[in-house]
Amino acid sequence: MKAILWRDWRIFRTSPFCWGVSALCLMTMMLGAAAFSSLVLDGGNDFGVSDGLLIAMAYAPITGWFATYVTLRTLDANQSLGGDGAGDGNMESFRCSGRPMFTYCLAKSLLPMAVAETMILLFMAYLAWDGQMAAHGAMPIPAVAFALVAPPVAAFAIEEMLLASGGGTLGGTVLAKTVDLLVSPVLLYGFTFLCLRLPFVWALAAAIAFGLAMAALTAMLAHRRYPNTLRSCRQRRSSRETAYTGR
Repeated sequence: MKAILWRDWRIFRTSPFCWGVSALCLMTMMLGAAAFSSLVLDGGNDFGVSDGLLIAMAYAPITGWFATYVTLRTLDANQSLGGDGAGDGNMESFRCSGRPMFTYCLAKSLLPMAVAETMILLFMAYLAWDGQMAAHGAMPIPAVAFALVAPPVAAFAIEEMLLASGGGTLGGTVLAKTVDLLVSPVLLYGFTFLCLRLPFVWALAAAIAFGLAMAALTAMLAHRRYPNTLRSCRQRRSSRETAYTGR
């Protein structure tokens, strides 16, 4: 897991695309916060929380979506947005090593989750600097917890969906990438709808359950596509040892 995270971080750290999109997403969030505050929250709100915290809660799910596409180049089959999606064989090597694929899926989601948390912290710091975190309301702990937890949860769910549909499991074809681009905003709006209709804990639990289901699907497809060569070698070695002992 540490090796996968280090590999993804090296790709992210040396990619102008990742840093450029990160800056663009943060700038979009800041401009959107200014517009939201002046057009919607002019004079306060009726939710009992500060204007800045309400904006952070509204942007929490989309921050996870931003983080997933900021780290898009770390997916094996999505190294290039316009390439053929051949991948670097990392998923196949992990599967052939005999280690559980579920660990691979969780490891691939660590960097997007970390980026999502970093983005929401920077965004909330900007809101605090702008004076909106203390404007027209309080900062209850459950609301603050949702604003901090929702971005990595959303990033986890969407990242697992990308892995299942286009991150190497299905070859990362142009069709798979197009489906990802069309489906992930639908999932984002679905998660936001759950947050509005259900208690925050249940909405977060639903997103985590979806991500785990996608991870299980990725593991199943990887088991079908790639052989476990290490287990085959162990079986042949065990057979030879049994035959030698029988003599």
